[in-house]
Amino acid sequence: MKRIRDILTLPVRRPWATAAVVLVFLHLVKASLFIGVGQPPLEGDALSYWASGLRVAEGDWMIARGVPEVIRTPGYPVFLGLNRMVFGRYGLVAATCIQQLLVVVVALIAAGMCRRVNGSRLGGLLGLAIGLFCVSQNCIADRLFSETLFNVLLTAAMALLLAWIDRPTLLRAALTGLLLGAATLVRPVSQLAWVPLLAVMAWRAGELKMFRRSAVHAVVLLAVMAATLAPWYVRNYVCCGKAFLVKASGLTMWASCFHGSPDDRLNPAMPFADAPATRKLFETLHDGDSKSHWGVYRRLLESGRSRVEANDCMEAVCWEAVRARPLLFLDSRVRRFLWFWITPNGTFRPRTPQFHMTPPPSEDSSDSAQLPEDYGDQVHWFSESYFHDGSLNWLWHPSVGIYLLAGLVAFTGALVLAIDPARRSQGMALSVMLLYVAAVTAVGAPPEYRYRMVLEPLMVVCAVRVVEPLMLFLAARACPRRLCDALRSDSPLSP
Repeated sequence: MKRIRDILTLPVRRPWATAAVVLVFLHLVKASLFIGVGQPPLEGDALSYWASGLRVAEGDWMIARGVPEVIRTPGYPVFLGLNRMVFGRYGLVAATCIQQLLVVVVALIAAGMCRRVNGSRLGGLLGLAIGLFCVSQNCIADRLFSETLFNVLLTAAMALLLAWIDRPTLLRAALTGLLLGAATLVRPVSQLAWVPLLAVMAWRAGELKMFRRSAVHAVVLLAVMAATLAPWYVRNYVCCGKAFLVKASGLTMWASCFHGSPDDRLNPAMPFADAPATRKLFETLHDGDSKSHWGVYRRLLESGRSRVEANDCMEAVCWEAVRARPLLFLDSRVRRFLWFWITPNGTFRPRTPQFHMTPPPSEDSSDSAQLPEDYGDQVHWFSESYFHDGSLNWLWHPSVGIYLLAGLVAFTGALVLAIDPARRSQGMALSVMLLYVAAVTAVGAPPEYRYRMVLEPLMVVCAVRVVEPLMLFLAARACPRRLCDALRSDSPLSP
């Protein structure tokens, strides 16, 4: 009887722990629902990633046999290859399940950051609760996109940086560098993230008056990050004669500069310049769609150019267009930067319940010459149901207004943190990462929701800084005094 009574009174004796367990359980239920939906058809980037993952599973760990991979970093293909090696014909299912669990891990890390930044258990619980509504992350996790793995690595790196700001240690600096390096091997967008983060560390060093110690920590962070990336630079030097991270700047810039319509105010396309590299390119292309970056890239390969040469050619054309109309380029990047924060999630679309493992090559997919011919051994499912496009449809396709409101709340929270002397460095760290990713994406890639998705955990952390005091204010007016005191003091509701 005593044990039953202890179990029944547990929510009263340990309300914070009980609430946390309930919220984590709800996150797991949400992940399970998406796992039950299954893996949508592989196409475009997802198909290319899976093809590279199969090369890794066959022992080509550096993806260098035959035609070396130069437009993608190896982190995500290695992740998919390991799933294929360990789980065999269940590799595709395993990758989807692990990515759904990674979404839960990201929510837990963000909740820990909320508790650290707000200094209360209520902040952590609010972070978990708000994370339940980030359903679009689960949509991306059902597909083989690198953003889910990148999300957990970047969020963990920022959590360690915030911990370093609270109590600087050499281990925390080294782990931050390791995670930043690992994140860069998954998506190269973070390869220059160390620049704004070192500026934050320098600011914190000035606040604590510990310049020499912080300088050592900064050097260690950079050294660990460089050591993490060095093998891939060496591999590219051996394979291609040049030390680089990826050769995709031409592809991404082409999509960023020339996709869209000139009349589109939020996603404008730039005109081509009348310059040598552009004229030489069009002599090679002759005809065909010049807007599709993958189509242009494929025709350059067919003309005899190597992958590195094709990328460099496309990049030169982009820079000629930028130099010809610099103000137009700047104006379009500012518009892209603003549109970045309100781009809706267009990844999910209602489809037929057929799983195409070998879709025909399209102009918007990567080079089909690398893609294996048979995926038939993989167990898979994808079911159409009311769960897809019924009552929860608004969660997958929030309106621009909802995204705009979420962005305003997040940046308000970042501003509140930056104003607070006790949390200024943390607010600066969150703000510079939000602005850095948005700026890099605006310059080098077309606007897509999944590029912003990686910032949602940091936006939740900033938003909780606004939501928590607002909740306490409303509770003071509507709740009993004892409950309000418990919320404010972080103490359990004991008699």
